[in-house]
Formats: sequence, C-alpha cells, structure tokens
Amino acid sequence: MPNKEGGYAPNYTPMVTTDSHSGSIVDCDLLSEVTESGAAAEAVDRIEQTFGQKPKKFLTDAGNNSGYVMQQMEQRNVAGYRLALPATPSPIGGFELMNEVNSASVTSSAN
Repeated sequence: MPNKEGGYAPNYTPMVTTDSHSGSIVDCDLLSEVTESGAAAEAVDRIEQTFGQKPKKFLTDAGNNSGYVMQQMEQRNVAGYRLALPATPSPIGGFELMNEVNSASVTSSAN
C-alpha cells in the first residue's frame, strides 16, 4: 500500500468497533487494503454473529460517506451515521454529524 510519506510498503489499516455505552471493543479487523468502505457492514455482521443482535446505530468516519455503505446499513436495518467535514472550517474544531439514513443533520462543535 502507499505510504503517507510517499513510496510503498506493507501497511495495514486497523479497524476497531466499540460500544458507546460501555466503551468495550465489540469487533476488530486488520485490513491490508486502502479502501475500507466494506468494513462497516462486515463489522455489523460479525457483531450480530458474536452477540446475537446487531447494533441499532452505527457511527463511522467520513471515509464511509458513500451510497454503497448507506445501502449496506439500510439492508441490515441499522441507522448509519457518518462524520462529514463542514462546508466552512470552524476555528474551534467543529464538525457535522450527518444521518444519511433519514437525511437529518446535526451540527456540533468542540469547545
């Protein structure tokens, strides 16, 4: 995979899924590819296999802001939430939380 500094080397992308209520790690994976768009749906499937139920909500980063990921979550009846960069950068580190499943958005900022 490409390095951030340039060139290529064996690189991996660690993926960790946590439960926001308990703070526990409920799933993990190690990807050897640049694209991680399929990892969210696969994590939901593994969580259901492990715990006998899937999460009702799933928050992921802006890298999963795609129709493919949204469709995968809808097929699993999981409300998918993704972080999206704001149209104009906030001087105090703001971010937008986009709920693409039901097209609602909430704006929040760090203080």
